[in-house]
Amino acid sequence: MFSSIPAIDRIIRSRRRTLSIEIDSRGQVIVRAPKRAPIYWIHRIVREKAAWIQSKQSEIRNRLQSKIRPCFQPGETFLFQGKPYPLALDSAATESLSLRGGYFLLHPSCIADAGACFEGWYKKTAEAEIIQLVNRYATLSGETPERVKLSHAKKRWGSCTPKRTVLFNWRLIMAPTAVLEYVVAHEIAHLIIPDHSPRFWQKVGSLFPDFIAQRRWLRDNGSQLDWENGL
Repeated sequence: MFSSIPAIDRIIRSRRRTLSIEIDSRGQVIVRAPKRAPIYWIHRIVREKAAWIQSKQSEIRNRLQSKIRPCFQPGETFLFQGKPYPLALDSAATESLSLRGGYFLLHPSCIADAGACFEGWYKKTAEAEIIQLVNRYATLSGETPERVKLSHAKKRWGSCTPKRTVLFNWRLIMAPTAVLEYVVAHEIAHLIIPDHSPRFWQKVGSLFPDFIAQRRWLRDNGSQLDWENGL
């Protein structure tokens, strides 16, 4: 039985006419509401949906608690572009970590620093992939950002600042390529339209038509990319 009223983590107002409630991959409650919707009305709707919200949050907590932190042992799998690749030790490797032949190859001397090796490899690979995608969507949109940076944010996959800097969470390199592509298209669209109005989503759709499916993937599976909580 559910008795407490769920806390709202984020309210996003736009020109929409209806209210929607989302539970993200970390169990946070995100409410999308009309611009002038009174706060008491928003809280009333959330209260009415309390049982559904808390049920979803319970599912997410159970999923997160069942995750095991990586031990960096041979055979253990790690995500890259949505696919799991097993880890193998290679004493002949010329790099600390590489991805070849369907395996992540780690030099045995780097086992103690395997976490840092993986994070460094992910960031370097993410940066190259993201820059390539940003250039593609800048050409499509006719808008070029001033700067492109990697983000370490725990709750945001991408952002666009008023000074036209676009930031992308490096963990996205573990997601399917279409997911990363959607986030890039999303932030490039923000160079044109800074809000999340219907016009903005139309722009995202014109740049990346399959955005709804990839947005849903992030909502449902984003916790898989949380490096600090394990893969």
